[in-house]
Amino acid sequence: MCYAFYFALCTVLAAQDLTPSPKHIEDLIADAKYAQAEVEARAWLTIAEKTSGRESLEVAGALDLLSQAVRTNGKSDAAPAEEALAIKERLLPPGDPRIAHTLHELGTVLVLAGEYTRARELHERALKIHSDAFGPASRQVMEGSLGLISLYYDIGDYEAALPLCEKVLALREVTYGPRSEPAAQSLSDLGIMLWKLKRYKEARPLLERALSIREEKNGPDSPWVAASLNNLSLVLDATGAQIESLPLLQRAMIIREKRLGPDHPRVAIGISNLASCLSALHRYEEALPLRERALAITEKAMGAWHPDTATRLRELTETRAYLGDFAGALEADLRSVEIRREHVRWTVRGMSERQALLYYASDYHLPLDYLLSLASGPGKDLPHVTEKAWDALIRSRALVFDEMAARQRTVDASSSAEVASLAQALADARSRLSKLVVEGPGKRPAGEYAAAFDAARQSKEIAERDMGMKSSAFREELLESHLGLDAARKALPAGAGLVALAAYEHFPFQRERYEKSVRQYVAFVLNGENVSLVSLGPALAIDAAVAKWHEQISRQADSPGIADRRNEASYRAAGESLRRLIWDPVMPRLAGIQRVFIVPDGAIHLVDFAALPVVKNRYLAETGPTAHYLSTERDLAVPAASQHGTGLLAMGDPDFNLAQKQVASSAIRRRDAKPLNSPRRTRGCMDLPTLQFDPLPASGIEVREIASAWNLAQHASDNSITGTRATETLFKQAAPGKRVVHLATHGFFLGGECKAPHPIAHSPLLRAGLAFAGANTHETTKAEDGIVTAEEIAAMNLQGVDWAVLSGCDTGAGEVTTGEGVFGLRRAFQVSGVRTVIMSLWSVDDESARLWMRGLYERRFRDGSDVPTAVRDASLRLLRDRRAKGRSTHPFYWAGFIAAGDWR
Repeated sequence: MCYAFYFALCTVLAAQDLTPSPKHIEDLIADAKYAQAEVEARAWLTIAEKTSGRESLEVAGALDLLSQAVRTNGKSDAAPAEEALAIKERLLPPGDPRIAHTLHELGTVLVLAGEYTRARELHERALKIHSDAFGPASRQVMEGSLGLISLYYDIGDYEAALPLCEKVLALREVTYGPRSEPAAQSLSDLGIMLWKLKRYKEARPLLERALSIREEKNGPDSPWVAASLNNLSLVLDATGAQIESLPLLQRAMIIREKRLGPDHPRVAIGISNLASCLSALHRYEEALPLRERALAITEKAMGAWHPDTATRLRELTETRAYLGDFAGALEADLRSVEIRREHVRWTVRGMSERQALLYYASDYHLPLDYLLSLASGPGKDLPHVTEKAWDALIRSRALVFDEMAARQRTVDASSSAEVASLAQALADARSRLSKLVVEGPGKRPAGEYAAAFDAARQSKEIAERDMGMKSSAFREELLESHLGLDAARKALPAGAGLVALAAYEHFPFQRERYEKSVRQYVAFVLNGENVSLVSLGPALAIDAAVAKWHEQISRQADSPGIADRRNEASYRAAGESLRRLIWDPVMPRLAGIQRVFIVPDGAIHLVDFAALPVVKNRYLAETGPTAHYLSTERDLAVPAASQHGTGLLAMGDPDFNLAQKQVASSAIRRRDAKPLNSPRRTRGCMDLPTLQFDPLPASGIEVREIASAWNLAQHASDNSITGTRATETLFKQAAPGKRVVHLATHGFFLGGECKAPHPIAHSPLLRAGLAFAGANTHETTKAEDGIVTAEEIAAMNLQGVDWAVLSGCDTGAGEVTTGEGVFGLRRAFQVSGVRTVIMSLWSVDDESARLWMRGLYERRFRDGSDVPTAVRDASLRLLRDRRAKGRSTHPFYWAGFIAAGDWR
């Protein structure tokens, strides 16, 4: 600051008898005298403007200080920092560190306001400036990382925050000393991240050390001490030590109310934590007024649509419910669900898919869990509770999927060269990441490979974020994401019913005999105008029944033609047990229904209802109703496709070795001596670099038959591709623009039971894929390796493709995520724009798959049947033929495939 300014400033101060100064204001903030600091910061701004003019660095500095004072006083007003940034950007060169200071301040304010996307951009821009000016390991960069730590905490990306916390702590202990307030702050940050990761034994000593430092440095009644008391109490509560936690929280609340005033948002946080502790001790009458007060403070300070307001409403829901006020609990929870949902919808637009899923999962489902618990339990008699709960569930499903799919649709609809360029950059980044995973570490040191993978993943995430931000500016509002129960009811075809399943944490809300929550399934049923809810019972039992059912499928797949009768009897026993759990309870609500649309959740995603056994050695496929699968109830109301591709791409029997010497297979083996009976499946548990595939000769016959049927129906020429021509490159080039893409090859999903390397274990879309020519050698071209992962498919533009038929084993498998479906090939093809995916839920016999597919195409394209009818009839044709010939009717032979998506 220049001497002329100081001289003028002193003159003004003397004339007005004012004593504010930057140092004094900073001291007030450090001493937690936030209200006084804000008053003096405003006075300082007035002085700076009078002495230097509004367009000056002195005013920009005063605005920075005012923003800090306002923020610490509990207000998320971005205006001062916005103006300071605008002034500095006009007066300073782009890389000036003084701009970075304001970028960090504005980013911090926006995190407080819940505007995470722009906050991240500002913090990252500031870090880039500081890194260029002072070096990537400088104090400025480390201190600037605090903004990202706060951001990562709020969006639930604790794994990303943890190493930053450790680095900042190490730097601060060296720079300021291990017993300093900055060190205590970083100890708190690190301890809280470990608490969120449920690493309580590591978190507690860090938080106790931070408390000790603050009591020593700041005195026993400091707001910083109150913060540490609150933090430590969180770990104590998590480990069941509420009796030890309660006095800490009571002491913290007294300190905060005294030092910050009764209406500060930090007071609301302390009140909320105290109420949670009392609730854990079943002292709900004492907790209720605290809950109500915390909500009032938060809503006044942060606004009615802030995520913190949603959190306070969720907490109020629980307390009211345990006190028996189910109507009040329902009212609060419906508001909480709506606020959180809308915030997720808008926030994920600027996130990578990984971060979007983390944010979606971060406390998002708890309000829905409460809502479903009320609707299926003590609040079931409330007026319209079933409709309200189902409507909220419909609007809340698959929000991240909607966003990822919308980005792909934007590429197709937008004429912007920038959007197209970003889409290509994302596709390239996904391809590089997939190739790195397929190649594996090889002879490279483990650390080198891990660093290369992390760099590739970061590159992909940046490309995803850039694509999301740019595409959101070009696309119209996604009306289907607002669709609820009324839209699904209006779109339901005549004579059809809708069954929607939900896996959720069930809270009994019975205070007199307190029980812990239990994971359960519930089914909503729509039949005409009648809406009903059916509780299916504990998820543990249902998931175990699904696993046992799949076990019986695998047993037959492992020994086709051997002990068929015994295997089918065992299968029927397991299938009947599963049917009694997930189908029999809803069947009475579907009287008169000929067709049922099913929205699965949890492990039920992996069940083919048509294959469930019924009486007299028959199956549900024979007795009806005809089933079709949807990702969400909203799929019913999605308009018919406005554009259709043209033609068929049918690829099968790839030359996995590209005519080179046969590579010994350690993963795929023929299950039978007959050359046309090779299951299209992966066996064992291994990583992608070692995965090997056996030939699939019947798949070559299959694609030629399908092409022939297509050509007769569509008056087209032969378009089947096999052998050395069935390459990854050709698939990526030829699939866009087609009406039907048929891929008869090995599919794979390396499940969670594998002790796989880090890239596979943490990225489900990298664990699923399809094999093309050269897959056994990975030596096709420098750019391609013969393996197409789901990650790569998700980046393709397949708008206009009506069908993707994945005629391989386990192509419908993947990692199941509550509310978001199955992460595997099905999600990848749907995100890329495919309307309907036809896939397998288990290992399929090569010859049976060929016959099933021929029937499917004849019914669909020769006879004009809709998708559910074509799928059912293809299965029944095989089943009846086998029964007529006295052969095994085990579903392994006829029921391997299902269809999900558009049914028309």
